[in-house]
Amino acid sequence: MAEDILERLRSKEDEMEAFINEARKKASSIKEEALKKAKEIKSAKMKETELVLAEFAEKEKEAAVKEAAAIEKDAARQAEGMKKKGAAQKDKAVKVVVGLINEGLGER
Repeated sequence: MAEDILERLRSKEDEMEAFINEARKKASSIKEEALKKAKEIKSAKMKETELVLAEFAEKEKEAAVKEAAAIEKDAARQAEGMKKKGAAQKDKAVKVVVGLINEGLGER
């Protein structure tokens, strides 16, 4: 009788060990699947982040090009104003010089 009880206990122990091993296999499988899913999510998020970054960089580039064009336009406007002012001052200087020459010639 004691042997029967010991045999049943060993059988139950083997059964429990089999359940534990099966649970370990399932846990390992779940862990592997979770890691795989995490890698997939990480990869998708990285691609999404790269797209957002590329869009941002493109918008910044467009803004910089617009700003550069505005600066160039303003510089051209200022340069034109300076040319006109320089031409006016040149004309005035020529008139003054011509006037001084005429005065000098008139004194003779």
